[in-house]
This record gives sequence, C-alpha cells and structure tokens, in this order.
Amino acid sequence: MEEEISSSGTSSPERRLRPRMLRRVERESDTSSTSSPVRHGTVRGRGRGRPAGRRGTRAGRGGGRGQRSRSEHRGDVAVAALQERQRNLQARIEEMTDAERRDLLLKTGEKHPSLLMHLIDQEAPQGGFHPLPGGETPSWCSCLMCRDMPTQTERICCGRLPNQCQSQLPDFQLLILDELVLTLAQMYRQDVLALPQDEDYNKGKRHAAYRQFILWHHGRLGVGVRRIIPSCCVWAIRDKFPDQYGQYIGFIPSRIG
Repeated sequence: MEEEISSSGTSSPERRLRPRMLRRVERESDTSSTSSPVRHGTVRGRGRGRPAGRRGTRAGRGGGRGQRSRSEHRGDVAVAALQERQRNLQARIEEMTDAERRDLLLKTGEKHPSLLMHLIDQEAPQGGFHPLPGGETPSWCSCLMCRDMPTQTERICCGRLPNQCQSQLPDFQLLILDELVLTLAQMYRQDVLALPQDEDYNKGKRHAAYRQFILWHHGRLGVGVRRIIPSCCVWAIRDKFPDQYGQYIGFIPSRIG
C-alpha cells in the first residue's frame, strides 16, 4: 500500500501535466511550421492584397524620371556643343587676314554658289508665301509658334504648351537644323541612291531637314511614307533655309494607298 500510495503520489501530477505540455509543444510546432521567417518576410515584403509587380512599377517610375533627366542633360550638352563650335568658328574667322577671308569667300562661292548669292542678296522673299515670325497666331495653334499654312491639310500644330514648342527643343536644333548633321544625311542619301549633289544649297538643306524630322518622329522613310510636319517646325526649317522667292512645294499626299 505504501508503494502504491507513494507511486501514485509522485506520478499523478506528472500525468496531469504531461498532456498539457504535449499539447503546448504541438501548438508551438504547428505555429512555427506555418509562419517560417522566409515566408513571413515574403508576405511582409509584397503586402497582402497588393498585386505582384507593384514595387517594380514604382522603380519604373523612378527610372522614367531618370530618363527624363538624362534627356534634358543630353539636350543641354547638345546646345553647349553647338555654341562652342560657333564660337570657335567666329574666333578663327576673326584671326584671318583680309586676304584669307576673301579667298574663303571665293572658295565658298565656287562650292555653294546658291548659298553665297542668298547671303549677298539678304532681302525678303519676293512674292510666294513666307509669313514672318511674330505675327498673329492661328486659332488651331497651342504652342504659339505656328504660322498660317497655304492649305488646310498643313495647318497642324505640334500640340505642346507655350514655351515647350517642339521647334525650340535642343534636339530639334541639333538633329533638324544643324548644317553638319544635314550634310551627313545628304551625303548618305546621295551615296545610297546615287543622286547628284543639290545645286540649290538652301533647298537641299530644307528637304534634308524635312526628311530628318520624319525619320526622327516616325522612324522610317520611303515611298508612301508621307507625314505632315507641324507648322511650327516647318517654319523653323524654312526660316533657317529659306527660298529667295518664297516658293515652297508643301505637303504632297502619297500616291500609294
């Protein structure tokens, strides 16, 4: 009896505690198996109910701002390069003697007679259609840089706000109006298509600028690829490379399609 009493006296509390401890251990084991640190961190990182890829979208937005910043920086670099080149050219001309300048003019006249004749005349176009800048802005213009066009088809604007006109962008000044860029484009076209050199300097540069704009904005050139250039950009090109008599071909629709 004493053995049974002592045995029961010492084992009874353990029997009562053991099931509780086992249940507690099982609960802890179950909890740890369903909420491991790796899974918990994954859920916390993405967020419940948040669609996958959202964090990537935010990064994309930041990347977009970075791209705009790089684009603006590139434009500043382009403008600075053009200005530096112009200053260097002026400095070299100023360092020349009168005889050297005279020789330079004669060589320019031999190579580009139409350009030299235009510079000598320096008069407003006679007849034709070439409205001067600073006039009344057409009602269909939003950038305030457009001028009237001879046909309804050509009366389109770049669609930008004032002070953000496409014709005033640094890239436009470099890719569309820079004479060295246009000369390279002309040389390539003449080489590929076996075309002769343009006799009319301004006309050749003007048409090259039109092609550059279409290629810049629409990505391709060729037969049947005809696009209307905004009025503001057209007149920026024509102001840089005008026709002496204000005679311009204008937009010609494609005969294909």
